[in-house]
Amino acid sequence: MGRPLLNIFTKGQVIEAQNTQLSIPSFSLVAPWVGVSQLIAQFPIGNGGRNISLNLPIRAWSTSFVAAVRFVSTAGYAQRFVLWADPNAVLWYPQYNGELLGPNAIIEIWNNSSSTTPTLSGAVLIGCSWLNYPQYFVQGCDPTPGQTYPLVLVAPTSLPIGAYANPFSATLVN
Repeated sequence: MGRPLLNIFTKGQVIEAQNTQLSIPSFSLVAPWVGVSQLIAQFPIGNGGRNISLNLPIRAWSTSFVAAVRFVSTAGYAQRFVLWADPNAVLWYPQYNGELLGPNAIIEIWNNSSSTTPTLSGAVLIGCSWLNYPQYFVQGCDPTPGQTYPLVLVAPTSLPIGAYANPFSATLVN
């Protein structure tokens, strides 16, 4: 008799989570209150084509602003979750509860009515899980387990006059 069929197969690597950390640096911004929360800063996560999830629980980093996370779904729709509930913010998005975040996710900072100078006094570390793909599957950057990835503040771009952002779509509406 020949060799059993199962012996010719090798062990495969499955997609698994890699635990890492994101570092949000301290900042102090100026954002006058206009009666509604405004996007005042962004921190691109840099997850490229990879899906990630943030570790729970996420506690408020400051009372002078509210943080959110945004990405564009595979269907082309912008999805946004606030990272904590803030009674001083006028921002109607669901609270993040461990949902899988798509590629090119961005952590956003929105102002609230409690302060005109949103401030983060010290760096904040956010635990996250990147999906680790098999060795020959190219999907974007390769995170190193246990490494901390510093994020860089990017000022949000303003919308063209007469346009507004549809919260349910990545495209602008005139």
